[in-house]
Amino acid sequence: MGRTEKLLLLAGSTVVVGAASFMTGRSLAPKALETRKKPFTATMVETRYHEGKTQPVYTEYYLFAVRGDGAQVRVFRRESPAHEWMEPKVIVDFAARKLVSVNPFAESVSTYSIGDGVVSVYPSQPKDACSNTNLERSIFVGFEVCKVRKELAGMAGVETSGEFLMAPALDCFALREEVTSGPVAGSKHRTVREALFVIAGEPAASLFQIPSNYVERSPGEAAGVFERRYPQQRYSSEQGREVLDGVYYRTQQPK
Repeated sequence: MGRTEKLLLLAGSTVVVGAASFMTGRSLAPKALETRKKPFTATMVETRYHEGKTQPVYTEYYLFAVRGDGAQVRVFRRESPAHEWMEPKVIVDFAARKLVSVNPFAESVSTYSIGDGVVSVYPSQPKDACSNTNLERSIFVGFEVCKVRKELAGMAGVETSGEFLMAPALDCFALREEVTSGPVAGSKHRTVREALFVIAGEPAASLFQIPSNYVERSPGEAAGVFERRYPQQRYSSEQGREVLDGVYYRTQQPK
């Protein structure tokens, strides 16, 4: 599998994980909706390591931005098989109740509806997550942060734990997180995400824009467009497309 295919599969899995999380949240009881957030734009880097290794097996830079109304976007920079640099992105707009995956490789968008339970829970996540006065505090990329350690929910038979440097001034956003995950009795992999620098204030509107000529397609349909455009490169396996399309169609009519 080539680097481009791996990155494209990563983009798809990012959407699947996000959409699946939103679906899980539908059953949650609605809370009072608090949409105002501390706006900022962060340049992030993600690195992944196999157990016991110090050299990463994967590194990627991306932008993460939050608007004052709570909307979020992740913007990546990836190279097509024709060596064109493009910027796929994932936008979560709580007010509009949708997650949008923007795929410039296929000039497509895939829109996932998110339910009321998620809309009420995600923007109003408790801001006291990093307010405990007993937490270890330090400065990271110019912001005071609190170190938070916690076990994370995951699949059966999988252990996941993380250490987070959360910034109270940014609604407890983790400016650095280190997550270790793997089978209970097996080897673990480590993922580190950290901010390189952060600009406080409303992010550029262009980060949230979707090209008007892009067409709404399921992930499987977008994969077909990609492979017709770049016949030398497979986008994903048939099984992978079925998984992606399954999440896509299940979120079209939120409960």
